[in-house]
Amino acid sequence: MRIVHTADWHLGQDFHDIPREREHQVFLDWLADQLVEQDADALLVTGDIYDSQNPPIGAQRQLYRFIAGVRHRKPDLDIVLIGGNHDSAGRLEAPGPLLDASGVHVVGSLPRAVGRSLIETRSG
Repeated sequence: MRIVHTADWHLGQDFHDIPREREHQVFLDWLADQLVEQDADALLVTGDIYDSQNPPIGAQRQLYRFIAGVRHRKPDLDIVLIGGNHDSAGRLEAPGPLLDASGVHVVGSLPRAVGRSLIETRSG
């Protein structure tokens, strides 16, 4: 199984009031090509997909266009998106039912009970 792991995209970020959308698009285009060239089975994105908990519409559109384009090029690719401290768990999970149907799995947060049981299991 070939897994491509990436993180910290920070879509929607401005740098000193200069939008970085073009830079992000160049990266996403490169990543899509790499997923095809490497014949990846899964893409794992772990944290900070967006730069803020309330990302601009353009950043959300950029993410969904990337997902649609990659799924078109690699229909069997599994995609897992895990929220980070810059992301809103609810915003990431809101389109979950639609994304699940497309082979995209979103984890915005874990229930506290699950988190505690994981900690207890590891420390015990």
